[in-house]
Amino acid sequence: MADIFVGDVVSSQRNFHLVVKMLSGDAVLCPFIAGSEIRHRADIELGWGDLVETNLPYPEVRLRAIPFRKRQECLTRIGIVQPAFMKRVMQKIIREIRQSDRSGTR
Repeated sequence: MADIFVGDVVSSQRNFHLVVKMLSGDAVLCPFIAGSEIRHRADIELGWGDLVETNLPYPEVRLRAIPFRKRQECLTRIGIVQPAFMKRVMQKIIREIRQSDRSGTR
């Protein structure tokens, strides 16, 4: 098993995710979503430049900036994203959390 780091693109059971944080043996992940799926406000488009080093098996994907946790042992590293893309992801996660908090208080 290779070490997993923030910014790595990983696979788990034919699903693909981006590692956004590491927490004591767990990875906090955001899923890559097929371009054909219904769009969500937390989705981030990937340009060709963003896709270059991801090694994803399909070119039309979005990243859904809704994080969840998974054990690191279940993950296989397949690629990476650039720091500029990670910055966009983290900003989107923060906006989504704030939006969800506002929606939940009504």
